[in-house]
Amino acid sequence: GVFSYDQDVVSSSNVYNVDWMYGNSYDEERMSKVQLGIKPDPANDGVYESWQITVTGEVENEMTFTLSDIIENGPKVTKISKSQCTINPNGGPLIANVQITGVPLSYLLNQASIKDTATMMCVGATGFGKNHYTQQVLSQVNLDECYLVYEINGEPIPYEWGYPVMSWYEGRFANENVKGIGEIIVTTDDPNEFTYNRSRHNNEGIETVSPNLAICNFVDGQIISANDPYTFEGYADAFDHRISAVEFSFDNGATWTTYETPDTTTDRWVYWYFEWTPPASGSYVISARAVDEFGKPCYRIIQKLVNVQ
Repeated sequence: GVFSYDQDVVSSSNVYNVDWMYGNSYDEERMSKVQLGIKPDPANDGVYESWQITVTGEVENEMTFTLSDIIENGPKVTKISKSQCTINPNGGPLIANVQITGVPLSYLLNQASIKDTATMMCVGATGFGKNHYTQQVLSQVNLDECYLVYEINGEPIPYEWGYPVMSWYEGRFANENVKGIGEIIVTTDDPNEFTYNRSRHNNEGIETVSPNLAICNFVDGQIISANDPYTFEGYADAFDHRISAVEFSFDNGATWTTYETPDTTTDRWVYWYFEWTPPASGSYVISARAVDEFGKPCYRIIQKLVNVQ
């Protein structure tokens, strides 16, 4: 077959949503608006001007910013970035690769002049918080950054994702992002005490969805034509580990053909294409899996039945 890949393929703005309701007014208001089909309207609702984000704790200057101040004065970044949920099943839909627009969280931390500390906590309007490493967030040499995101694919972030602003920690896990972020607390907590829910694990403690791969836009039993090229497509991702290869098999995994994916990065998914020409009519099974930078393949192989006529 003929293999290619692209990390800049963008998914739709109708991104997945995994939500936990905390029963406060912020959750109730935003989810009621979702049910009523109300779309965010920052040009008229005044939320950017009234929404406040405070930086407190181990800083020289505790500060409060409005979202409009951050957007107007901060270093705006627009780029393609991914988000995958840790409960995304093998070949599942809980992943998005979108164009985000936001301001680096390091801009706020530098404005407040943080002390020599180890960690910080982002807290949302629900009271939910998540710890991050300040050294990583402040590092300008790291590819992965943490952003205050207010637009996805050129539109205000939806209520489901925490309108008007959410934290977006690149290359990490979606459950580390905080919806409706309103406070940043800089602390001296020991980062070694953090526990991150990285991927799913089975009863033996083995990660089951990292790396992950899906065959997209194809259904089991789909009919294609003999002797005509057909292009399969899908994503591969391993959270904060780089995808190093995508592999295919047509003999139920007895043998694999490996296509390396050099120079891929962890801030975006790897969207692959595999053009295959069926040699004759009949039924085939295509098997696919991804391999991460440490040589670990997918825990579960993704397979699709292909009917050729």
